[in-house]
Amino acid sequence: MLSTYHANPLKYSFHSHFNGRPLEMKKEEYKRLEQFFTRKSARQRLVLYLIASGRHVPDLVSFTVGDLVSIKFPKEMTLWRDEVLDLLQDKAPSSPAFVFPSGKPMHHTDFYRIVRRAANAALKRPISSQEFWNYIKRGKL
Repeated sequence: MLSTYHANPLKYSFHSHFNGRPLEMKKEEYKRLEQFFTRKSARQRLVLYLIASGRHVPDLVSFTVGDLVSIKFPKEMTLWRDEVLDLLQDKAPSSPAFVFPSGKPMHHTDFYRIVRRAANAALKRPISSQEFWNYIKRGKL
């Protein structure tokens, strides 16, 4: 089920310093990223995509709903973003975008854990978020 959230940079321009910055990824980079999506939730896939596209974990910790809505995602990522936004209890533009189902906001270690577990499942070894980004960009560790 799709939500009614639309990327409207003007609507959330006062909340976000990420507005209008499209996330671009080459086809080969996206192909390398797809292996990490196996058996992951929409929130985890979105986090992996944002880190692979150059966002840093401290930025993701402070991401608000307005920030997430204002980013121009590719079509498949838009579906996952909408699913993440649909599951939020507090949908105000200034509320945290990445929260657990209980409503507790995610912290640094939670984002690092997502990367580490996804890498462990796909590559059979845990890697840091920086190594993950390097792997997506260059195809090797």
